[in-house]
Amino acid sequence: TPQQEEALDRVVQIVSSLEDDYDPLWSSLVKQSLRRVEPGFNEKRYGFRNFNDLLEAAAQAGYVTLELDPSRGNHKVRLKS
Repeated sequence: TPQQEEALDRVVQIVSSLEDDYDPLWSSLVKQSLRRVEPGFNEKRYGFRNFNDLLEAAAQAGYVTLELDPSRGNHKVRLKS
């Protein structure tokens, strides 16, 4: 949907702005940064159950790659090259 595409674009913008400064870039930091830039952001308004669903949709759309770190329960996020 156009709303979901808008949310995916926002994730890509945040990952793009952070990935040069953070290695690894954790999904929790992406979420914090997105909420800092847009305090009212809520992924549920865009049709996603939670932030991980939003990240997984971004990965399925080919925008980012996700790598789960089971010990942290957190994903490493990178822009798809």
